[in-house]
Amino acid sequence: VNNLWSPRSTLFAGSQTWNAKVHFGYRNAADAQSPEGSIPNSRFIDWNFSGIIAIRPLAKHEVLIDYQKFEGNAGIPGGANLPSLARATYLDFDRELLSVEYQIEHPLPSLKNISAKYYRQDIFRNVEILPNAPPKLTNSKQVTPLLINPSAKHLTNGATLQSSWNFAGRHELIVGYDLW
Repeated sequence: VNNLWSPRSTLFAGSQTWNAKVHFGYRNAADAQSPEGSIPNSRFIDWNFSGIIAIRPLAKHEVLIDYQKFEGNAGIPGGANLPSLARATYLDFDRELLSVEYQIEHPLPSLKNISAKYYRQDIFRNVEILPNAPPKLTNSKQVTPLLINPSAKHLTNGATLQSSWNFAGRHELIVGYDLW
């Protein structure tokens, strides 16, 4: 439909005291096709990378370090929110996440596991809107919008603490706390 090309690769490695996973993906798609023809400005290109490593410093203890990156650009095909001649494009969108987590399994007979995690996530969006609208006269002034360029950057730092409790072998209670 849109000539999507999407290669990806994942590598796993490990031993008894550590394991790791690394992944890379890429996508490239042309404008989508419909029975009426090409849908303008519907193409996209993006890529992603992620890696996680888990280390077991002691029996039943594990440290996890996770990194994720996603970046790309994409057309926005339009719709009721934009004039029919307008062209909107995500010039850049980006998400980056880094987290560190410490887990302990079965520290007590009824406590199945407990974990603490810190994370930092950064999201960025940069949009370009070309209204391509005809000039308008307002109070004897001609107004011609040429370019609208909204962007946003969101940074989140957070932490979680979670425990799983097992009662009578069949009942589980998960208790946690999130802070961001």
